[in-house]
Amino acid sequence: MPNNFVVEDHIVFENKKEDFPPFVMLTSPHSQCEISLYGAQILSFIPHGSHDLLWLSKKAFYKKGKAIRGGIPLCFPWFASAGSPAHGFARIMPWEIVESGVDAQGNPHIKLRLQANEQTKILWNYDFSAELFVKVSKKLEISLSITNKDDKSFSFTEAMHSYFQISDVQNVLIDGLQESIFIDSLDFNRHKAEKDAIEIDSEIDRIYMNNKKSCMINDSGFNRQITISKEHSSNTVVWNPWIKKSSTMSDMQKEDYKQMICVESANVGDQKIVLESGDTHTMDIKIYATL
Repeated sequence: MPNNFVVEDHIVFENKKEDFPPFVMLTSPHSQCEISLYGAQILSFIPHGSHDLLWLSKKAFYKKGKAIRGGIPLCFPWFASAGSPAHGFARIMPWEIVESGVDAQGNPHIKLRLQANEQTKILWNYDFSAELFVKVSKKLEISLSITNKDDKSFSFTEAMHSYFQISDVQNVLIDGLQESIFIDSLDFNRHKAEKDAIEIDSEIDRIYMNNKKSCMINDSGFNRQITISKEHSSNTVVWNPWIKKSSTMSDMQKEDYKQMICVESANVGDQKIVLESGDTHTMDIKIYATL
């Protein structure tokens, strides 16, 4: 790894898995964050003295062509099964580092890039550039920018498929989605209205439409609230596989559904992004915890 991207005590690189791209560790005075250059996937964000805000499966695959289960996978240029591979190719390809640094307060940042190549054009025949900017302080700040470098317009869907670590699913309430309309993927994609804070007591797979609000995960077991604020994201996805589905997933342990909940910032379905030639779209999120 080029030495010009290393910043002593703040940005270091590790080759932790054989035949696998390196991992980046960002350390600020307040927190630590680990990122895989495979998929530009954030794997952990740990405020000093606290539990990890993100959940990562102990059975996650670290193998080219496979997605890493947990953290914040990037879904692009499509979400779910709109194409193959599921959730797009961005999360299963190596990204390059284009920038790193530390601000005056000791908070590090890094920028990663994925550009169109022969492999991506087999799957999606457009010229594009995707950049992920990550800054670590008391908050985890993430920006995903997509630029159309083609001579024609294109459309895409996207999500930051965030897995959050929780004490137990029975201890959790998700706030901020009241009065929103959602598509229930488990009930023939019927449109429904959310009335109350969300309790998880069975499998859940919902896409909240026209939702640009912050969401809060209230966890009485860890005695903390995780806030996810966002910009330029029109959808919020909430997912937990529950007992039956998680038991069929080879990269999850049987009881893992109890310790994770996905609250995803997205632009999907009818709220896809259309980019003209030369234009850029950026989706931003900030994640932090309060006790």
